[in-house]
Amino acid sequence: MKVPEEIRKVKRPVNTIVEDSGREGPKRYSVRQRGVVKYVPGKNPQPHNGKVIGHIIDYKFVPVENTHPSDEAPKMLSYGSAALAKSVCTDIVDDLLSIFDPTIAYSIMALALIRVIRPSTPLSRVSAHYYRTFTSVFFPGASVSLNSLHKLVDYLGKSEDGRKTFFLKYLGTICIFFNKTA
Repeated sequence: MKVPEEIRKVKRPVNTIVEDSGREGPKRYSVRQRGVVKYVPGKNPQPHNGKVIGHIIDYKFVPVENTHPSDEAPKMLSYGSAALAKSVCTDIVDDLLSIFDPTIAYSIMALALIRVIRPSTPLSRVSAHYYRTFTSVFFPGASVSLNSLHKLVDYLGKSEDGRKTFFLKYLGTICIFFNKTA
């Protein structure tokens, strides 16, 4: 669609163009940077538009902010219950790290810690609790997205040798502990 002349005359950064999206709303007229110009032999140069840098709203140029609220980390993390649960399970982490790949071990522990802190948490909400608690600090880089957790549970279900090795190693640790106290 053709952009009205009064919209095109609004003061905006140099080397930009105005596009009409055709939809009603405040972001109808977007302002784009001029990208590269491709030269085709025997033809006119063809300009290509770059990214959107702003919009013309109420006859004023409004720049687009590059910060997205979803990319921000929470300002405060829940500490108490996550720290208590982690303090009790350091030996389990060591056993998991000796058997599984570190990313899998951290994902197992992150899932287990969230399930201990909030027992009825479905897999779809584990990621949210992971980033809101100190679990994300204790086990950084754990794969806790819904797809990753489904793959993890599937992998653990199929990895009989890994489970057996872990259980035998952990039982050996517990038996040594009980033999010392008896």
